[in-house]
Amino acid sequence: MRLSHALDKIFDSLEKINTISDPESKIFNKRRLYILMILSAILGMLYLATNFIIEFVFETFETRTLMLSNILLIMSIIILSILMILYVVNPLNKLFEFKKGVEEELPYILLIASSSPFSGDEMGFLIKNISSRPNVIKIFRFFGRIALKTRNLAIYTGFTEAFKIVSELTPSTIYKRFVRNYINNRSLGIQREYLLLVSEDFYRDIENKIRRLVSVKINILTISLVIYTIIPIITSSLSVLQGERVILLTNFLLIISSIFILLITPGHPLPLKTMNEPLINRLKILGYSSFFLLYMLLIIFLTRSFYNNLFIQLLEIFILNHLDLYLLITLFLSIPSLVLLIRIFREVSVTKEVLTLSLAHIKVFKELNSFDATKILLKRGYKRLYLWIGNYIMFVIEYMREISDLASDLYEKFCYKILDLFSVYKNYMIQMMMTLPLVFLEPILFREVFHIVGNELVVLELLMSSIIMTSSIASKIIFDDHMNGLIGSIILILFIKSGGVLF
Repeated sequence: MRLSHALDKIFDSLEKINTISDPESKIFNKRRLYILMILSAILGMLYLATNFIIEFVFETFETRTLMLSNILLIMSIIILSILMILYVVNPLNKLFEFKKGVEEELPYILLIASSSPFSGDEMGFLIKNISSRPNVIKIFRFFGRIALKTRNLAIYTGFTEAFKIVSELTPSTIYKRFVRNYINNRSLGIQREYLLLVSEDFYRDIENKIRRLVSVKINILTISLVIYTIIPIITSSLSVLQGERVILLTNFLLIISSIFILLITPGHPLPLKTMNEPLINRLKILGYSSFFLLYMLLIIFLTRSFYNNLFIQLLEIFILNHLDLYLLITLFLSIPSLVLLIRIFREVSVTKEVLTLSLAHIKVFKELNSFDATKILLKRGYKRLYLWIGNYIMFVIEYMREISDLASDLYEKFCYKILDLFSVYKNYMIQMMMTLPLVFLEPILFREVFHIVGNELVVLELLMSSIIMTSSIASKIIFDDHMNGLIGSIILILFIKSGGVLF
């Protein structure tokens, strides 16, 4: 009974985590979890029983019994892994993602609230506006959920109580602290001053975070280049003395370390992320196809070192006999990634232009009712924007247009702050692109090493692994997507075709 009670408590806490982070998720089911745990326990006991029979009854290792034992062990490990991923790792990952998302979106929410005219409850008005627009909830993926929960609960408890209750269920301590302070200051009638103060703090924090992000990413890429360039060169040089095992072990360690580096590498700041749209997803899928082809080429070389069958041989012959075409297809599939990157640069420029024109308009007319941002986009050839900051600015302009007594001076301050941030975003993107030449130096160095050491298969495998691992890390840093084959295609072509590498 005590064990059952303890398990119930654990499952209830996991269910709460899953509900907060993703209220629409239906994955958590206590009965299903119990069944899987019992099945895993039965398989584990069968594994122990078969081992006992092997050791003490037969006193010998029967091949079939041993095979059955190993199959049971593998099945129990697989089920336990599924349990961990579905019911522990997945809810916790969603919880951390939700917490991070709320804290990323909150500064931009407060910039809007502090730029609105005095209404007595600026946050309440903004939350009602966001929750009533499905397209805006797509922009604020995480705060939009909070807004919806608050609006629905406010029907029964009133807005202030709902605002407080929902904030307590939110995993972000920053958001909880803001809500408590906002409610306290509103009761004193000084919420306007508080919003202006806290939005200014968050604004400075945004600038500092982006600058730190640039430094962190450049450091990660520099360290990665050192690891994936120097270590393969040293190992390749020692291969004559130490043999193939050292190269294979180094290759394995480099692949494992690349996974760790990719996990700790931060993505783009929120304003430079793309929206979850069908067109963007299709472009990304093409980039993933390019990435898959690169890895398939690497897997063929790695596999033939220690395992070779007819299928591997046929695949190897087909690809190597048409290597030029294979690499061209890989490069062609990665072109949409380049198109997406160019579009991001252009959208930043167009969004900045729309904001500048709205600022000029409000300075003259003191209102935004006659300002049509959509018309400006259509003139520039954009039916819609796919960048987060572009959609955010379009929402702010639409939101301000609906306010009858718009405070022009507050909106002007908002525009100046965002325009300053655009300069920070531009510097961020330029500095990320400036890291590319460092990446393209790697295949040039490897080409020379390969000619010095000799046309050894294991050396080629190690150098190709290092190139693809480096390209994944560089793609994560530049494109915010490690499964992007553009950089990998280019540097692999530089390595294979320009250096006369023979297979």
